[in-house]
Amino acid sequence: MMRVWPLLLLLAGCGQTDSFAFQNVSVMFPAETAAFPERPGAEAMTANCAGCHSPSMVLTQPRLTADQWKAEVDKMKTAYRAPVDPAAESAILKYLTATSEALPR
Repeated sequence: MMRVWPLLLLLAGCGQTDSFAFQNVSVMFPAETAAFPERPGAEAMTANCAGCHSPSMVLTQPRLTADQWKAEVDKMKTAYRAPVDPAAESAILKYLTATSEALPR
């Protein structure tokens, strides 16, 4: 019976509507000023990745190997159900790997 008490106390407080109210708010994010650098695969990145990831976010990732980028793209497709075009996946991986290799060590 001891396990039921916390739940009962929580549910007892749910009837108090005056203690909490939802409000509509508007949030303005700054405009994205970065773009994917022009190199093979930039269009694939824009078409498949920019819907969720800003170019500045992608371009500030740590150096990863091709295999690590493959694992990241696979995670996006499986865990997050990212709609990555299978025909563009190779171009995306090449782009990410080339971008990573261009980062300073």
